Amino acid sequence: MNATNKTSGRPRKKPARETGGGEKPRFLSREVLLDAAMAVVERDGSDKLTIRALGADLGVDHTAIYRHFRSMDELLLALADRLLATALADFEPAPDWRTTVRELSIRVRRAYLTHPRLAVLAAARVTRGDAEFRIVDLGVAALKAAGMDDRAAARYYLAWAHLVLGATVLEAITLGLDEHARAGDLAATTREYLAAPPSQYPHLAAAAPYFADAVTEDRFELGLDLLLDAVELHANKQTPTSTSE
Repeated sequence: MNATNKTSGRPRKKPARETGGGEKPRFLSREVLLDAAMAVVERDGSDKLTIRALGADLGVDHTAIYRHFRSMDELLLALADRLLATALADFEPAPDWRTTVRELSIRVRRAYLTHPRLAVLAAARVTRGDAEFRIVDLGVAALKAAGMDDRAAARYYLAWAHLVLGATVLEAITLGLDEHARAGDLAATTREYLAAPPSQYPHLAAAAPYFADAVTEDRFELGLDLLLDAVELHANKQTPTSTSE
């Protein structure tokens, strides 16, 4: 049946659709735009993502995008928060703080490395979104469970976030290199380091034989363990008590 306007007999107006020239109309939403933006970044690189490029990719007038995002930066922040949301999917804090922080770290790393080109673009941003607030809340709660006060928890949370995001971005950049460049960098620690003259670089030369083994280790896990050990040492540090004379 065709719905008609009872007062005029004319068909009711259909919901507005965003169109671009003669292209097939597309219904736009924030989720549709975020899906398309992520696809552009992963296909063409972060430098290719613009409002105009996104409109062209969707076959819509680019000005329609501003009805959902006020700026390109607002869209980028939403993309970054979406990545964090995938890291939180079905996450529940563990009974002990260390397992909670470790699991959060692994999940965030995995979420970013699943979309390495987007990771390079998004990891440095403060999203202001629900997913980021949730991760901060979980991280601070875990650090306080370790024995820290609010001030120390805030400081160590930021150190943890920089470690996780910084290490992950380095990995994401490496994934973006071509195979020849990656192989050359790997060879530097298995061949070029060994060729360094001991007279000029005595400490490098002495350690060079061990870099080949070390490069296969998970440096992210090593750095994370070092930070978690520091948290434990800080939290367990006894505050000196003053005695009255």
